[in-house]
Amino acid sequence: MLWAFTDNVSPMNAFKNRYGLIEIDLADNRARRPKKSASWFRQLRDERVLTLTIDDEWK
Repeated sequence: MLWAFTDNVSPMNAFKNRYGLIEIDLADNRARRPKKSASWFRQLRDERVLTLTIDDEWK
């Protein structure tokens, strides 16, 4: 889920999950690096095609 460009923590899950395209490493002087989702989002933007796989089996 894209909530923000950079890491954005949520108090709803005790600040464990981070949402965003760019990871901020708090232990390494706040170094920033793209997450996997950033390349997916870039591909989506460039191709302008969203392909969904429907799983008929409900889990």
